[in-house]
Amino acid sequence: MPAERLTTMKKIYLKFTIAAVVMQLLLWAVFCLYDYEIDEGRIRIHYILRYIVDFLLLFALPAVPAVLYLLKEKLFSTGERIKDTAIHCIIWTAVSALISLPLWDAVNYDHWFIHQRRIMFNGMEYLIFAITSAAGFVLLTPIAMGIRHFVRKKRGA
Repeated sequence: MPAERLTTMKKIYLKFTIAAVVMQLLLWAVFCLYDYEIDEGRIRIHYILRYIVDFLLLFALPAVPAVLYLLKEKLFSTGERIKDTAIHCIIWTAVSALISLPLWDAVNYDHWFIHQRRIMFNGMEYLIFAITSAAGFVLLTPIAMGIRHFVRKKRGA
């Protein structure tokens, strides 16, 4: 492999790693703001609305990076789509673990700046969000790319 191509690949993967870190930090900022304001009771909302917001934050918010990646895929492409996607999924999982697990650990051992009420399973939403924020990208991106490829093939484009 030529040195120039290797340097280009490193730059693209570094650019994706930086984007993954920024996106993970944004996801966690939104989640922590939600936990501080609504889940811990500082803002009172109707319990049905709260469960809807819980569901959206835990399961729909982690889908946002996959959607953004699919829209801006060319920014992170070396021309080898399957290899790029696999490496991006590995990078995303590693970044997610490096950011999410220490946060969950801090909540679990009561070292987090957002005080958790002492009720059974409180703080588990951090672990669920850590898992869905990693798995959302890793599962949705290849599935969406496969569907997009299938649709384009059917249309003949």
